[in-house]
Amino acid sequence: MRLLHATACALVALGSFSCASTGASNPAIESMQEGQVPPAPQHILLQKAVGEYAGTVTVTLLDGTEQTSEATEKVTSLGPYWIKSEFRMDMGEKGVYEGHGCYGYDVASGKYVGTWIDSSSSNLAQMEGDMDLASRTMVMNWMGPDGKGAMVKHRSESEQSMGSYKRTFFTSDMKTMEVSMYCTGVH
Repeated sequence: MRLLHATACALVALGSFSCASTGASNPAIESMQEGQVPPAPQHILLQKAVGEYAGTVTVTLLDGTEQTSEATEKVTSLGPYWIKSEFRMDMGEKGVYEGHGCYGYDVASGKYVGTWIDSSSSNLAQMEGDMDLASRTMVMNWMGPDGKGAMVKHRSESEQSMGSYKRTFFTSDMKTMEVSMYCTGVH
């Protein structure tokens, strides 16, 4: 479970930006109060990830075998600057994995930022990353436990297309997980 936690820290549709219709209005942005600082373009981009997703998670275990599970995710707005994720995955006999993340864009640092907690670890993951708009790829980095308890570098690379995303996770530059999700609805 620790390996799963270490690699699952950014499962939110952060970087997918493909669930919400580009023409849809966003209540979080429309309900801004007078005098409130307007969101940056990066905040607006994050809001496009709002929606419901379903798909699969394929974990590469320490022995090299793979385990695939079905997963769901609900991404909601937290005002015009943040999104939050609720992620669930049924792992069969191992039970249900549940994680929660909060993501935004830090104007001062010029980086996307996020936090992640879940049911398989006591570690709070604190992420930072960038998005390449030309390739539609977001890369997030953080420190977290490996499968043996040591703190190591983790990275996720998210690629998105219309209505879906694929995210690959690495622990110390070794691929550990792939998440493939598609949008099932905007809420």
